[in-house]
Amino acid sequence: AIPLMIGQSIVVLDETFMSVFGDRVGDGAQTHLQFARRTMFVPIGVIAQAAGVAAYPALARLFAAGKKQAMADTVDKTVGYVLALSMAAAALLAALSIPVVRVLFERVRFTPEDTTATASALFFYALAIPIWGVLQIVTRAFYARRQMWTPVAVGTGATVVAVPLYIALEASLGLRGVALASVSVLALYTVVLAWLWYSTVGLDRLVKLGTVAFRAFPLAVAGGFAAWAGAWLIGQVIDPTSFAGAVSAVLVGTAAFAAVAAAGALTGYRLVAAGNQLPATSYQQEAVD
Repeated sequence: AIPLMIGQSIVVLDETFMSVFGDRVGDGAQTHLQFARRTMFVPIGVIAQAAGVAAYPALARLFAAGKKQAMADTVDKTVGYVLALSMAAAALLAALSIPVVRVLFERVRFTPEDTTATASALFFYALAIPIWGVLQIVTRAFYARRQMWTPVAVGTGATVVAVPLYIALEASLGLRGVALASVSVLALYTVVLAWLWYSTVGLDRLVKLGTVAFRAFPLAVAGGFAAWAGAWLIGQVIDPTSFAGAVSAVLVGTAAFAAVAAAGALTGYRLVAAGNQLPATSYQQEAVD
């Protein structure tokens, strides 16, 4: 617990930076950023934090038993699942940022202008969902290995980088710059921490995770575009600024995303299955013989 109390990790100070630099943007910006950030954490809690909490006891037991290979395999598998699901969640939330914010917050004194501002921040915050997802698992892997200082030290270093980055992006991009600075610093923290982890268990394992990301990314993008298109189409029928229109946009957009993702996954499965059924080439046959 001492490392966590002493270190000033970017994970701890991210919300503080949001408040400080959001206040510099102008009236209402801090509220817009807070609501956007809070919305981002819903899929993070469902996917990443749940997976991290579930995986930690198993990782700790494997380390205590000296099963380092099995522990590394468990981390790989968990990160892979979280990465694929969180990339999908990021694309969906970014595509439906406006209707989602309208459904959740647009009431009385929260105006359509507030919705637009919050959604613009949420678009960038949504990009951080896969980053937070990987971070939740890798951090717990270090904790299970009783290396508490590593995440704290890297996070504290990222905090030093964060300050000038927040200043620069807030000055140039305003509200969106604050959100983008948060995403960028967390990405730096996660990349460095993941590299430190995999440098001890085998950097070759990153190839497998890269394959997962490579397969999930086009599905997420296609699904996100389908979600946006579905929401836009429903907006031609029902007033998109009304509560009913926003709810309909979220439902139709989510259904479109699910349809595209399911079709893409099924196509990929069939291609893999067809490839496995192809007759071996003469070179492959000679290798088997």
